[in-house]
Amino acid sequence: MRVSIRGIGKAVPDRVVTNAEVAKRLGVEPEWIESRTGIRERRYVSDGESTATLGLAAARQALDRAGLTPASIGCVVVGTCSPEHQFPSTACVIAHELGMTAAPAFDVSAACSGFVYSLAVGAALTDGIGPGLRIDHNLFQGNTAESGSGGGLRLQGINGNDVLNNPTNPSQWYSVAVTNNIFANNVAGWAGGGVSIQDAVRVSFDGNTVASNDSTATAGVLFDTLGAPNSSVPPPGCNPAPAGQPGCTNPVTNASNQPAGFESHRHTLQLAAAMAAVTNCGGFDTAPATLACKTFSVPELSGDVFWYNRAFHITVGAPPMSVVQLTPALSQTTTGSCPSGATYWDIGVQGDTGPTNHASGLTLRPMASNVGTGGYPGASVNPSFTHMYCNGSRVPPEIAPMLCTSNANAPGCIQPGTVGVSMTTPVGIPDNNPFYVAFTLNPAATVDEGNNWINMFYGPLSTVSPVTARGATGYGAPLGNYSANAGPGGAEGATPW
Repeated sequence: MRVSIRGIGKAVPDRVVTNAEVAKRLGVEPEWIESRTGIRERRYVSDGESTATLGLAAARQALDRAGLTPASIGCVVVGTCSPEHQFPSTACVIAHELGMTAAPAFDVSAACSGFVYSLAVGAALTDGIGPGLRIDHNLFQGNTAESGSGGGLRLQGINGNDVLNNPTNPSQWYSVAVTNNIFANNVAGWAGGGVSIQDAVRVSFDGNTVASNDSTATAGVLFDTLGAPNSSVPPPGCNPAPAGQPGCTNPVTNASNQPAGFESHRHTLQLAAAMAAVTNCGGFDTAPATLACKTFSVPELSGDVFWYNRAFHITVGAPPMSVVQLTPALSQTTTGSCPSGATYWDIGVQGDTGPTNHASGLTLRPMASNVGTGGYPGASVNPSFTHMYCNGSRVPPEIAPMLCTSNANAPGCIQPGTVGVSMTTPVGIPDNNPFYVAFTLNPAATVDEGNNWINMFYGPLSTVSPVTARGATGYGAPLGNYSANAGPGGAEGATPW
C-alpha cells in the first residue's frame, strides 16, 4: 500500500476562550499569559462536541478535498491524548461514522507529536517508495532536521518488502537517483546536515554539490534520553517495536562530532533481517565486493563535491544552571561569514569517529569526486565557489550589539555563557516542571514529545544580507552562489542561485 498526503481537513470547537477570560479566573493580566505561552486564545468543546466529532468533520473535509470515498481508505490512525473512550478507540468511532467496515482503525497517543507519529505509523504500512524515484536539479538550502538526520534530504525506509520478496534479484529492489542537486547551508541535530540515508540499498548520488552544511550532535537520540528508543529515527541498533527489541539496550551515550555533509547508516533491525538471504548487492557494494549492503546503505557516489561541511557537538557547564555550549564556539563578525576554527567532516558513516576513520565497518566509495576532508581516494581541491556562506547568528552580527543587550532578549541573541555571535543553544528545561535547573548530560535527561533535547537557533533567516541598505552595493545579492569553478563540477556546474 502506497501512502501520500492527498487531502487535509480541519475542525475546531465553536467556543473561543480568550486570555482575558482565563486571566480573570487566575487573577493575572492577559498579557502575562501571552508573554509566557505565546497563546492569545484557545478553543473549548461544548456539549455535543468531542475528539470523535471533530475528527469526523476533519476526515470528511479531507476526503472531499482529495476526491476520495471512505471505501477507498485502507487504514484510520488518530493521534490523540484525549480519546472519546479508553476503548473502543476514537479511530474506530470515526471509521464507524464514515461507514468503513473493513479497514483497521486505532489511536496513537504521542502528545504534541501525535500527527508525526501517526504519519510515521501510516508510512510503516507501506512496501517502500516504489520504482524509479529521481531527484534532479534542485536546490536544498536552509532546512533543519532538529532531532534527526538529513537536514537537506533524508532517504529512509526506501526498501523493505521489495527486498524480502526478491532477496536474490537486486534489480527488483527500489532505487533512488539523486542527480545534479545543490545541498547547502542545511542543519541536522544528529548527523548528515546535507544528506542522510538509511534502509536505502540502491541510491545513486551523482553530480551533486554538498557544501556548508552543519551537524550539531544535539538530538536526544545521542544521549540515551528517555524518549530515544521511540523516536522516529531511533538510536543505532534500536527500534521502537516490538517492546524489548534486541539491540535497544546500548544506544549512543556520548556527545561527539557526527558526519556533517553526507552520511549513511547501518540498516534498522527490520531491514537487516530482510537482507539476511541476500547473495548479491547488484553493484551497490564495496570494492572488492563484501556484501556490505546486507548491513549498510552503500550508495554509488560519482562526480560529487563535498566541501566545508562543519561538525559540532555540545558541552554542558557546571550546575546549578548548566549552560549548553556548542563546540567549537565560533563567532561571526558579518552575516554569513565563515570563522576559522571549525571542524569539518564531509562524508561518513554512523559509527565512524572522524573524517578519515571508518570504525563503522564501512568505507564509502566516492568516485571522481572532491571530498574536502579527505579519507578517500581522489581530489581534495577547493572548488572555488562563486560565493559560499556559513550558518551562524540568527540575529545579524552587524546589529547584535544593539539588539542583544540583556539575558531577557529573544532567542537568537547571545545566550548567557556562550561565546561570541554564533549558533546558540539555549539551556533546556524539563517540560514537567518549569522550576527545575537546566539539563545536565546524563541518561535521565528529559526530552519533549518530539524527542528534541536542545533547540537550535541559527541564521541567517534570509537568502540575502538583511543589513545591506536598499540601493547600496550588493543589495539583494544572494549570500550563496555555489557555482564551482574548479574540480569536479557538482550539480553540473550549478546555475547561480
